[in-house]
Order: sequence, then structure tokens, then C-alpha cells
Amino acid sequence: MATVRSEIRLDVPAAQAWEAVADVGAVHHRMLPGRVSAAGH
Repeated sequence: MATVRSEIRLDVPAAQAWEAVADVGAVHHRMLPGRVSAAGH
């Protein structure tokens, strides 16, 4: 299995960033819009 690693700086509070990371069902909306598609789309 391949692994992609990317480091970015965010201008948001840490709690907000971790909340988005924890919301794995919405990764295509919250973290990587335009880079990840919703399943079945």
C-alpha cells in the first residue's frame, strides 16, 4: 500500500484542526476538498 505524506501549516486553533482530522467521513469536504472524492461519486 502506498503512503502519501504532506506537511502544511494551518492558521486555525489546534482543536479545530484535530476536529477536522477526526471527522474522517467528511475528509473530502473539510480537509482535502478538490483532492478527494466522496465514495461512489
